[in-house]
Amino acid sequence: MTNLTPVVATEASWNDEEWDHAAIGTLSCADDGIFKTRGSGQLLSGGLLPLDLDQVAGVSPMTVTHDGDQAHPRPATATANQAGDSYTNPIDVGLLSAINLPLTGGSLDDLLSLPLATEVGAVNQYALADGSGVSQGASGVVNDSGVVQTDNDDNGNLPTLGTLELSTLVESLTGEAVSGLVASIADLDLEIGAVASRATLDACDAAWSNDVDSSLDREYAIAGLAAAVDAPLLVGELAKDLRDILMPAVSNLQSQLNTIAGQGGVLTGITGGLGDLLGGVLGGLGLGNVGLDDISITVDLISVVEPLLHATIEDQAGIVAIDLQAGSIRVDLGALLGEAYSGDRFDGAPGSGLNGLAPNTELVVNAQVTSALITALTNAIDDWVATISSSLTDAILEADVHASISLELRALIKLAGVSVKVDGTLDELLHGDAVVVPKVDIIVGCPLNLLSCLIEGVVSSLVGGVGELVGDTLRLVILDENTGLVPNLVSTLIGTARAALIPAIEALETVLVGFLGVNGLVSLRANVQNDPGAGRHPDPDPALTYPDWEDGSIPDGQYDVAALSVGVLNVLGTTANINLELARSSVGVSCAVDGVLDREGRCANY
Repeated sequence: MTNLTPVVATEASWNDEEWDHAAIGTLSCADDGIFKTRGSGQLLSGGLLPLDLDQVAGVSPMTVTHDGDQAHPRPATATANQAGDSYTNPIDVGLLSAINLPLTGGSLDDLLSLPLATEVGAVNQYALADGSGVSQGASGVVNDSGVVQTDNDDNGNLPTLGTLELSTLVESLTGEAVSGLVASIADLDLEIGAVASRATLDACDAAWSNDVDSSLDREYAIAGLAAAVDAPLLVGELAKDLRDILMPAVSNLQSQLNTIAGQGGVLTGITGGLGDLLGGVLGGLGLGNVGLDDISITVDLISVVEPLLHATIEDQAGIVAIDLQAGSIRVDLGALLGEAYSGDRFDGAPGSGLNGLAPNTELVVNAQVTSALITALTNAIDDWVATISSSLTDAILEADVHASISLELRALIKLAGVSVKVDGTLDELLHGDAVVVPKVDIIVGCPLNLLSCLIEGVVSSLVGGVGELVGDTLRLVILDENTGLVPNLVSTLIGTARAALIPAIEALETVLVGFLGVNGLVSLRANVQNDPGAGRHPDPDPALTYPDWEDGSIPDGQYDVAALSVGVLNVLGTTANINLELARSSVGVSCAVDGVLDREGRCANY
């Protein structure tokens, strides 16, 4: 082992110059027993009027202190890991129902619902403290080594934590239901994806460098965050309006298809096209009367669009989803706010998300966010109309088409009559796969051998091309993007459907701003840190504000990080302790065993 130059080990603030009296000795960071350290991880932290979660069995933190001789885990029943001086103590989700919550008169799981089948590791609590100066705390979706796990579950989905009943919490505090803010909205929940944080401190390295920044690391991860709005009245009215808009339009389209022969362009398209089709094979014959004896397209468009009136309307970016059947709206705050704050995804890749944000970033629904919300809602209704268009188009392409066509072959007189029947789906017609059955009636007295040769070419051309001719004509009349019946219906629907969405936009904007706006009832912060200037983290965005952790109980030399904090009553003029911190990790205070005395006794209880 290489001996290091003797230094004075001190637990005074890292950049503080002062006189002190202490023994001078050799300090090697490879030695054990030179520091008293502390690490802690806690999935659920904070206070819920007047409940202090730090003191509640079942959700209390996993804490390890080291007195220089040995590690002391709390609780003592924590599981020791193979790595020395580290322990884990996952919370027991089933115990939440046994924790009484004076705030609501119920239990903690009435307010914060964590599924009993929570993913393995999603509720873990980890702590390490050793005598060489290294301490670490981790919580949330972390493994038994304190490493943050950012993998999706076995189904490829982001892992989840649980649901916070926001409207229940606010109503318990204010006596006012969310319907008092927006009459058409019954409930508002905050769906929280898996969260994680980790804090690591090497106090010996910090003492050597006289700089905590290079020896302290705090990180966090949030898999997702969504506002779940229960609004049966609002969504029910939207569903009714959409039905009133859609069904008459589709019924009219159905009537047009039922009388397709009378639609402009069908008769002229087919009869005129026959001349072009047969022009090269008539020889000395002429084309006499051409008749479209019958044409039909069989499809039930009402049954095609009916399920869409019970479907989920959502934008392709996945920001908003309106469930017409359940009467609910879900807003992915991770995508919505993450886009506004330029956050990364859960796996660290660039893109819309809530990760990689500067310390204490306030997740506020401001004008920029509401503008993005309106855009997402508009895109969602446009995508719904586009789904109607594609569903109608697919159904019409698969519809059965029957056509009967007759024509005369003439010289100076009528020589023969040819009839042809065409059957198949419209898609089969367009691809030349229709069933075409010709029939020829030859007039007696004609030179049969000559006429037969001429007719053979006509019939061959009919069989080979009349199906596509009928199909192309119907496609042009029904599906052409500029003049077709379906595109015309869709262009009308877009405007009327957007208009029907306006009440939902206004209500959703009101409730989200009321709860999560600048002066909202609820405050959300990501990457919550005390003393955010210490340690490595993303540089703050000068355009945003980052308040320090509002917790005077954190002593100097202790460094905490929480993935997410949810504060209530921040704007209601009360001092009640309503702040829930999720995935909180802590390291420090660290004190040298030898050297300057711990005059304030900060590590005396280690």
